[in-house]
Amino acid sequence: MPHFSLASESDAAEQEDDDAAAERSSAHQSRAPPAAANDDTVVTSGVSTLNSTASHESQNAQRSVSLELGRMKLETNRLMEQLLEKEREYQAILQQVLEERETEIRLLRLRSEPAGVDFSLIYLFTLDRVRLLPSPP
Repeated sequence: MPHFSLASESDAAEQEDDDAAAERSSAHQSRAPPAAANDDTVVTSGVSTLNSTASHESQNAQRSVSLELGRMKLETNRLMEQLLEKEREYQAILQQVLEERETEIRLLRLRSEPAGVDFSLIYLFTLDRVRLLPSPP
């Protein structure tokens, strides 16, 4: 009988070597992207560059808007301070005018009283207001 056993053992070993080589080749091919994927990579790279440029421009625009917003806030604060100062000035003028009108009303009431009024009191009263009444006739 021929040595089939040796040959078949040898064939089995070669078959296992062939199977292992085929698996390695298959695994290598599955890890490597197909040729079409390389074309996509080029397109993706271009899109990535485009996205990077757009992102950079967006950041510049955002920075510009932030700077403008900061300037506007400073201007708003300056204008608010100016408005408050003008309001204080207005209130002071209004208070002064109110006091002057109250003084005029008191003086008119005193003038309209009967003839026995002592006008020296009116003079003293208005002296602190820097208003002098004409002396009585």
